[in-house]
Amino acid sequence: MLYIFAELAVFLGIGVLWRRLKPMQLSADVLQRSLMALLYVVFIPGLVLMVLWKAPMNVNTLRIAAVVLGSTAAGLAAGWFLFRNQSVSPRIKGAFIIAAAFGNVIFLDIPVTTTLVASWTVRAAVEFEAYAIVPLLFTAGAMLVHRFGEQGGAQPPWMAGLKEPVTWAVVAGLLLNLLNVKMPGWIGAWLNLLSTGLTPVALITVGLTLQWHVQWHQIVRF
Repeated sequence: MLYIFAELAVFLGIGVLWRRLKPMQLSADVLQRSLMALLYVVFIPGLVLMVLWKAPMNVNTLRIAAVVLGSTAAGLAAGWFLFRNQSVSPRIKGAFIIAAAFGNVIFLDIPVTTTLVASWTVRAAVEFEAYAIVPLLFTAGAMLVHRFGEQGGAQPPWMAGLKEPVTWAVVAGLLLNLLNVKMPGWIGAWLNLLSTGLTPVALITVGLTLQWHVQWHQIVRF
């Protein structure tokens, strides 16, 4: 067990050390933004597409969708209740409500659960992302950001979801699955290669973001 967590800690540690040492004079913030863009545009949509394309569609799928939607909605409601009366700026309040409801399901769950449980847990994380995170984040979550954020704009909040690569990966994966389109071997090999690289890149990215902010003192005191 300790060996497993040590493996995960190595990648997190790379990110943490990079923030302190800045190899090649490349700051952690610049590297983190680049890796995040790569994850959101390539790695995560590829994994979502692969899993949903091959996932069985039956009554159990509907049950899974109901459970993950309900649990995420409960987390969003709990975040709203806990942070609504905090004496912080609306921008920070909205960020913490979103963070309380929407965790790094793919970033952290896949490395931990595949190592501690089994490889099939990748499907569970992706289904949680597809059936709960994506629809709720770009509807209820987007409306919260629209309300607490500093930039309003005339565009409806849910329109942001249409610009996200993972949204199109969810739609494409479900459609290809429902239409019984067989996945070509070369596409499957490419998507498997992406899924293999996602875990270390995601953990390094998380490590790059780990730093303590002074304002957190007033957030964590209830």
